[in-house]
Amino acid sequence: MGPPHGSELKYFAYAVDPQGKIQWSRRAEVVDQEGRLDGLYVLGTNASAEQIPSAGVLGHSKNLLEVEDAFCHLKSYMDVRPVFHWRPDRVRNHVRICFLAYWLRAKLGVQWRAKDQKIEVHNLLRQLQAIRLGQLAVEGKCRSRRW
Repeated sequence: MGPPHGSELKYFAYAVDPQGKIQWSRRAEVVDQEGRLDGLYVLGTNASAEQIPSAGVLGHSKNLLEVEDAFCHLKSYMDVRPVFHWRPDRVRNHVRICFLAYWLRAKLGVQWRAKDQKIEVHNLLRQLQAIRLGQLAVEGKCRSRRW
C-alpha cells in the first residue's frame, strides 16, 4: 500500500500528484507558533510563591536534574543495576547504599573541583575502575599485584 495522496506532518504538508511526484510545503504557522516557545520551560510546583520564589523553583528543578544525573551515573559507572526487592528492609537498605554511593561521588566532586582539576568526576571514576588489585601466588608466595 503506497503513501496517502495528501497528508500533513507536524511541520510539513505533502501530497503525491497523479504522476507520482511528491509535492510538499512548510507549515509556517506551526513553525512560527512553536518558535515563540523555543527556550521556555514551564515548571510547576504545589508550593506557594511565598514558600519558594520562582528562582527557587528553577534551582530546585536544576537540583532534581543533578540528582537524576547522579542516579544515571550510579547505575552505569558504579554498576548499580535495578534490583527488585520484596521485603521492605531490603528496599530501604538498597536505597541507603545508593544514597551512600551518591554522597561519596558528590563529596569526591567537591574535593576534586577544590583542587582545580579539569577532568569531570564521572571520567575520573571510569579511570579509577581500571585499577585492579589482586594477589598473585608464585612458587607458593603471595604477592600483591596491580594491573
